[in-house]
Amino acid sequence: TTQLLQAYNALCWMSQVSSSAVSLPVIEANLQQLASLGISHVASMERSATIQALPDRCSLFELCLSIAAGSRMRTFLSSRDVYWASIDGLPSVHHLFAPTAEILIEVLWPLNSTFFADFLASWSQPQCLEDFLSVISPWTDINQGYLTFLKAHCYLQNHELTKAADCFIQAAQGIDPTGDVDDTMAPFYPASANSHNERLVAYFIKVLQLLEQRGCSEQVVIIATAALSVAEKEDPSIPVLWSILFKHHLLLDHIDKAYVAVAANPDPVRRQDTLRRLVFVLYDKHMFERLCRLPFVGLQEEVVAIMEARARSVDILSHNYYELLYAFHIMRGNYKKAASSQYECSYRLAVELPTLLGLQKRAKCIVAAMNALRLVQPENAWLVKPTEHEFNIPMTSALHDSLKRHRSGAPTDNHSGHRQVTVLDVEDLHKEHVLVVAKLKLLQRNHEEAHAASGLGAVEVIALLTQTGHFNAALDVCATFKLPTSPVLEGLASQCVSLSEQSGQGSQLSAHVIEQAWEWLSLNDVETLRKGGTGSVVECAWHLLQHYLSSRVPLSEHVQCLRAMTAHFLNACVALPQWLLDDYKKSNPGELLRLLVQHGHVHEAARVAIQYVNAVRSGGNGRFAVESSVNADQSNTWLPYNVIDHLLHG
Repeated sequence: TTQLLQAYNALCWMSQVSSSAVSLPVIEANLQQLASLGISHVASMERSATIQALPDRCSLFELCLSIAAGSRMRTFLSSRDVYWASIDGLPSVHHLFAPTAEILIEVLWPLNSTFFADFLASWSQPQCLEDFLSVISPWTDINQGYLTFLKAHCYLQNHELTKAADCFIQAAQGIDPTGDVDDTMAPFYPASANSHNERLVAYFIKVLQLLEQRGCSEQVVIIATAALSVAEKEDPSIPVLWSILFKHHLLLDHIDKAYVAVAANPDPVRRQDTLRRLVFVLYDKHMFERLCRLPFVGLQEEVVAIMEARARSVDILSHNYYELLYAFHIMRGNYKKAASSQYECSYRLAVELPTLLGLQKRAKCIVAAMNALRLVQPENAWLVKPTEHEFNIPMTSALHDSLKRHRSGAPTDNHSGHRQVTVLDVEDLHKEHVLVVAKLKLLQRNHEEAHAASGLGAVEVIALLTQTGHFNAALDVCATFKLPTSPVLEGLASQCVSLSEQSGQGSQLSAHVIEQAWEWLSLNDVETLRKGGTGSVVECAWHLLQHYLSSRVPLSEHVQCLRAMTAHFLNACVALPQWLLDDYKKSNPGELLRLLVQHGHVHEAARVAIQYVNAVRSGGNGRFAVESSVNADQSNTWLPYNVIDHLLHG
């Protein structure tokens, strides 16, 4: 009697409570969601027409009769088993009362069936379902696990996420540990699940699908942790659970917990995928220090491989993973790999970004590579030069030879199957840095020539620096690459001659000429310029030439530079500076005489010859390179007698 009264109370409640107005798309989405979990038991045939025929608000009783119970009755009446008896020409329906009553009891009776609760869940009536469960829960213990799951679903639809997670975990207690499972919980796990723990894990995975569809990351973490706590060691779902846990920890910015999920995943493929995702997300969020400080125990090689692959596959201007690689290696004391990453970045910039910005970035990369390589033991302070084939980037003809032939036309051996390895040390990097800095100086006033300048070699750069007045930078390149400095000094000598000629025509230099002269002079040794003469532009230019000859020219090239400058001055019919004559007399007076004679300066040659002979006779006076004097006690002394004879008989 008590149960009947309680059932009657529930039926009265169903007939008095109005349903909530829900749009058809919401119902459709809810039905699809439940069907994907395998827990939708309510027929949905003709639901569109039925909903359109219902009033905006009706009782739950009426709603269920119109849709679920009505559909079952129509199916029953249309079946062939129904026998229509005729009395006085009218159909007899007395024998239909019993079966239709059974249908109503099956659909609406709340004591031993979950049909009505399923119906409310499928028809998007979460608040009504929650109230219905509150009405029947005190006096029924049938299918408590499934009903608790439905309550959790109500909480989920009402956005009470914490209560939903608690109910989902509580509903797992409804799974029978012996395997004799109630039919209402059977859709949550496969029939092949042998143990209680396997069924629990399968149930939690179903719940996780539902929560992920709703985007409830915090609740996903709770359920996934609960599933891992009951999973057996060999459960094949463990990698999936760790992947889910990683994904949502990362969405919640739980970086350390996301890393733990990566490291704990036993599946190497999933571990690789989650590790890659961790690196990409932290990079996109600019959390570089956080990424570098993660321990990556046993995963460092995989992390480096992921970052290297990513660095070589993305646009180097918008995503520079090389900087992240450099920081990663530096923080772990792997300076050689740090240097390699920065040099590889510089190499790609040279090929892919031949612009002023590319040169500026290259200079920084090479400096970083040199600094890192200097921290390595000398015997290991080297790196391998990369090639284009490592990056899948097009070859650049301005920088590199073709695949089939060198620039000289000779065939290459690229198709021999053997890769030629080029080893670079700190000195090689220093040379490249000096060349890049020199190119940047060339582009200070002409940015449009960056593409052409990026492929120039040291000789071409020296020539351009000399033409544009960057004599100091040109001498730096000469010293670094051990190239002759005479072309640079000859170029500076030409500038000096030009200024002297313009100022010696009886008029002062124009303001434009003076401005241009000071412009290229300011690009060079400014401190030396301040010490020179009275400070006029002509004197500063000549003083700069003298300074470079005495301080920037190697001793082995000194005479060569004297020869080049003297020949240039003589060809231009310009009087030789006294300091140049004095220097040449001390260095190679015989060669000075020959140059004077060759260029027709006979009087100057005769004067120098007389001074030279007198110096030889007296044992040298400090002005000529004389090792011994001509007398009976000394050995023979060399003199340029052919030149002197030519002067005597010329």
